[in-house]
Amino acid sequence: MLNASVGSVIAKNCFSFDDLTIFACFNGDHDHELASFFTALRRDTLRSFVALNAAAVGPETLLSFNHHSKTLKKLSLDGLTPNALKKLSSVQECVALENLLIGGADRFFDLEATENDVYLEVITWLTRCSSLRDLSLKKLVNGPTILSQICLNNNVRLRKLEVTDYPLAGSQDFHKSLTHQTTLESLHLKADAEGGFR
Repeated sequence: MLNASVGSVIAKNCFSFDDLTIFACFNGDHDHELASFFTALRRDTLRSFVALNAAAVGPETLLSFNHHSKTLKKLSLDGLTPNALKKLSSVQECVALENLLIGGADRFFDLEATENDVYLEVITWLTRCSSLRDLSLKKLVNGPTILSQICLNNNVRLRKLEVTDYPLAGSQDFHKSLTHQTTLESLHLKADAEGGFR
């Protein structure tokens, strides 16, 4: 298990450590241990973190990513629980990101309806990520409305955008906003057509 002890050993002995990919399929609550691992590493040394299953990532871990806000370029969190998504804006110091993937575990969780302040803070955070080039949102009901704001913001110029498992109904503004991202080289959209019209 990744914890403060493991992070301290890496900080003392592995000076080139800057990239971590984990499967992270844990039973129980390991958020505190995972957060202590990231904060035990030397500050601003992690460049890439990928969790293929981010079930263990919770509010404390999200906050701990700010310990590497100046160097973190790639962050991939697939399968975030609603509890974690409610604290997603905790990562808002990480504005050096170039590659970001956010995936939800529950595609019916509505962040805007349950945590509107966090929803607005997430939009503000992403519009501040001026180096962001590759963005993926998966299983997020609010993905289209968040992306509408991002696409219309001149501060963000995407090269690759992937949006999957989002509701087609009510996403017209998002689809129209894509025309503002003239630097796009790759676009992958996979919507749920239930309730959608021609």
